[in-house]
Amino acid sequence: MLEKNLSTLKIGTMLNVQAYKYDGVLYRQWNSAKVLNNNSKHLVLFLLKARVSDIDKKRWAYRDPVLWFFPKNNLFNAVVLLRKNGPYIYINVASQPVIEDDVLKYIDFDLDIKYYPNKELKLVDREEYYKNKKQLKYPKKLQKMIYEELTELINLYNNYSYIFDNKVIDYYKHQAVADKSIRYDAIFQEEECNHKSNRPTFKVNKENKNIEFQKNKLRNEA
Repeated sequence: MLEKNLSTLKIGTMLNVQAYKYDGVLYRQWNSAKVLNNNSKHLVLFLLKARVSDIDKKRWAYRDPVLWFFPKNNLFNAVVLLRKNGPYIYINVASQPVIEDDVLKYIDFDLDIKYYPNKELKLVDREEYYKNKKQLKYPKKLQKMIYEELTELINLYNNYSYIFDNKVIDYYKHQAVADKSIRYDAIFQEEECNHKSNRPTFKVNKENKNIEFQKNKLRNEA
């Protein structure tokens, strides 16, 4: 397999994306992702009606246009569904991606975070993480890095930063329109909402639904 440097990816390049588990098993593939931006900070892909295939042979397609952020200095990537009532964000805690044979590949570390407009963050797939960290023998160093990444994501959320900043999302929505990937009226309302929505600020409490509580529980059970 020929591995390339991410920096060689040019805007407009069409890619397939593959997600693997820690043991090297391919479990999901996305087809026809377009490179929208590629700089020192991150790689941004755009997907429109992209087809997705799972290891269990289930197949579907995204109904909404998607921005997919791959930061180059973090252990996560973020799928942002572009709906007119605001972005729906699904964050995969994962390795940094590599390019092999013109396919973007990353390792999924099971834990995911969901954020929907005016909702608090929600940590999901904890049971899958518990199972895989034992069966696949996640190193202690990797587990520590995963917990640190969860803390970083909470900080980004509380500070309206990066993927949680609607100005950032709007910038790439405009870029997708400019390169004719999608029509303006397909992803923008006539009057855009306030860039800082009235979503709840993240606070630490003892409720099991709270992501900070769940993060600490994961750490204590490592």
